[in-house]
Amino acid sequence: YSADLLYYNHFIMSTDADVVRMALGNLLKQHAPNAEVSIDDIVVSYVSGVLEEVAIDEEEVDSAGMKDVISAYVPEFDAIPEDAVTAWVMDMVQGINEEKKKGNKLYTVFGKHC
Repeated sequence: YSADLLYYNHFIMSTDADVVRMALGNLLKQHAPNAEVSIDDIVVSYVSGVLEEVAIDEEEVDSAGMKDVISAYVPEFDAIPEDAVTAWVMDMVQGINEEKKKGNKLYTVFGKHC
């Protein structure tokens, strides 16, 4: 377990914050196309942590909690339905896991889903 955790920590931490920011921005644009927002480092760090937890622990996605946290920083995020948030997180985690098996860096995963 600890080796997996170290691998995922390196995997997540090596992610370019701009890529995570872009993926979140694209999700937001799908559901609030007129939103002109800036996604700050706090939100990017939080989302990376959620992705890490779901990927490592196979936790359920608390999309309501996630929406509450992100909406505090990006109010337009509240326009995204909970099921869309859950689907997005699961899609990202699935991509992370697929790329992990291939030995690729995480940014290629985010690039595919942006």
